[in-house]
Amino acid sequence: MNWDAIGAVAELLSAIGVLATLIYLSIQIRRNSSDVRNSTLFAVMSRFADNRRAHGTAVGELTGRLEAGEELTAEEKHKLRYFYQSSMQDFEAAYHQYLAGSISKEVMSALDERLRMTMKTSTQDWNVQKRFFTKSFANHFDELINGGK
Repeated sequence: MNWDAIGAVAELLSAIGVLATLIYLSIQIRRNSSDVRNSTLFAVMSRFADNRRAHGTAVGELTGRLEAGEELTAEEKHKLRYFYQSSMQDFEAAYHQYLAGSISKEVMSALDERLRMTMKTSTQDWNVQKRFFTKSFANHFDELINGGK
């Protein structure tokens, strides 16, 4: 066999090896991207669940009283405000994950509905608190409570 033929076969084999490596890497990157999205979604949902577990019963009672037109004490208002602010921070984190492409539009739409429901009794408080959030999230939430999106 001549050296030119051997060189050509070696080049062909190395090209096949490079192609196989690229295919393998693309499969691994796709799998890793999916794992990262799933992990992000789990982390976001866990934050919401933890917040609800920590404040759930008290917030439900206070919200019910507000909706019934009862007046809350200063301490109760503070507890409710703390819950709302904590919830809004979780929603803001989810919103930025959505902008980064880590959360799907379907999930973000469901979270938007939860956000709307969570804050239905506290839009006045939001107008005071929104300066503590990013402008893009504040605009997003303002659109939600004003009937947009």
